[in-house]
Amino acid sequence: MLGDTAWELAHRLDFREIQHYLKTRSQQGFNMIWFNLLAEFDGLIEPDRNGQVPFHNLDPDQPNEKYFDWIETIIDEAASHGLYCGILPTWGDKLTAPWGTGPKVFSDTQKISRYGSYLAKRYKNASNILWVLGGDRPARIAKGTWMEGYAKNLGIDPASDWTPLWRAIAEAINQEIPSALLTYHPQGGGDSTSTLIHNENWLHMNALQSGHGGG
Repeated sequence: MLGDTAWELAHRLDFREIQHYLKTRSQQGFNMIWFNLLAEFDGLIEPDRNGQVPFHNLDPDQPNEKYFDWIETIIDEAASHGLYCGILPTWGDKLTAPWGTGPKVFSDTQKISRYGSYLAKRYKNASNILWVLGGDRPARIAKGTWMEGYAKNLGIDPASDWTPLWRAIAEAINQEIPSALLTYHPQGGGDSTSTLIHNENWLHMNALQSGHGGG
């Protein structure tokens, strides 16, 4: 896998720009593009270049079909250039630790499970997807790590564990697509998924974010 992170691809670019970007990355030898469905920088409120937001009324149970049609267009265009898509169903601030733009729209396992089922049903026929959970946030806060102190400074309970939410969306995806491949994009630093959620049945590939962070 030689991937490029284009987190805001669906949110910030129009189709002509996406075509140019994907063609260029393919020519450069990349074989995967990682991007985010619910963008980090106000992706639930600020419309994309087509004037669409992911949800009506900020409610994941009211998906905007035009927006998710747009996502399908991107996936298909990537495939036409021989590229896989590392798709993040959501950036972590929409679900877990309350830092980032937000807003937090997933607070229970039922709602995020329904969202996972919706995505899987829509994109089950695409053969070029790696599902990437996490979105730059920890699944739980490991004791004795820098994240514990960071959480305390933000007023977050260091015993917080968001694993059940991630498990719920993973299981929903796998139920619709038994062959789906899933990994997890943790926060930066030294805490690999192998130290936090290694024994989760849905986790097919461990990951470590080494580019930045407190570890």
